[in-house]
Amino acid sequence: MPKLEEMTLEEKVDELLKYQRKLHYMAILKTVFSFLTFLILVVLPIAGAFYLADYVRDALGLSLTEIGETLRKIKGVTDINGVDSIKNFLK
Repeated sequence: MPKLEEMTLEEKVDELLKYQRKLHYMAILKTVFSFLTFLILVVLPIAGAFYLADYVRDALGLSLTEIGETLRKIKGVTDINGVDSIKNFLK
């Protein structure tokens, strides 16, 4: 690349256009990288959490509503007879 003082006006404009083209490609690359980062760090973990919850519910037989009902029954026990009923419920 010749010195700036030795370049003609057309050569200077060509260099500016090349520089602008490089900036445009870098902006596109940055956008793609940002989108992929968002996808990997935000969307995939959320989808994975839903998939994991579905797997736990189906494969292991656990349901959050069943767990909540069991916890409410345990909190509601205040006498010895209630403990026996919870033991029977949990079997």
